[in-house]
Amino acid sequence: MISDKQKIVGVVGGMGPFATVSFFQKLVDLTPAKKDWEHLRILIDCNVKIPSRTRSILYGEMSPAPRIIESIKGLASIGADFIAMPCNSACYFLDDILPKIKIPLLNLVDITSQEIKKLGLERPLILGGYITTQKKLYSKYLPGAVYPQKKWAKNIFDVIEEIKLDPNDIGDGKYARVFDLISYYKNQIDSIVLACTELSIVFHYSPVPGIPMIDSTYQYAKATVVYARGENGN
Repeated sequence: MISDKQKIVGVVGGMGPFATVSFFQKLVDLTPAKKDWEHLRILIDCNVKIPSRTRSILYGEMSPAPRIIESIKGLASIGADFIAMPCNSACYFLDDILPKIKIPLLNLVDITSQEIKKLGLERPLILGGYITTQKKLYSKYLPGAVYPQKKWAKNIFDVIEEIKLDPNDIGDGKYARVFDLISYYKNQIDSIVLACTELSIVFHYSPVPGIPMIDSTYQYAKATVVYARGENGN
């Protein structure tokens, strides 16, 4: 029997497409199902036409908010009960998005931050894209968050873009650039956050013993499953 408590998940995807596939896989993997019908019903709009989050800030190009709102309303119209938006950078635009929608949307940055707090951690190194690091998205929830300096941040930006092109083409050079950055900051931090859905695709372990690594996409997928199954009282 399908539980009456289960909510239908609406996923605003396409930011980017490989990250959307990875998020969907995590949702399936994290759902405690023994039969097909015990899995969640998931509606995905892989909307790759949503304008670049980074370019909207860097170059004053079109905001992604209107297209995101359009996707959310479309998902709601075909039965979604709540929205998951697996993109850290997109959370920067939530103030523009939330007033225009009537459906619950889970905040990825907030959810990841709460998990970090539960672990008793205070100074995570935030590895993410331009908006996430330069606009310090996690500082609202984690005042002690550490962000890479510009010369190091570019390494992360480049790796993210390369993963977007082909997540299967990850050589030692990409790992080395990320691990060198982490090693540089290891004495200033108590944890590492993969604050980009692309990084979540290929980096699965902390290169520094004793410093835990938190995958924002994994935490978000876990929270999405819990919410959809009604296990948090909602």
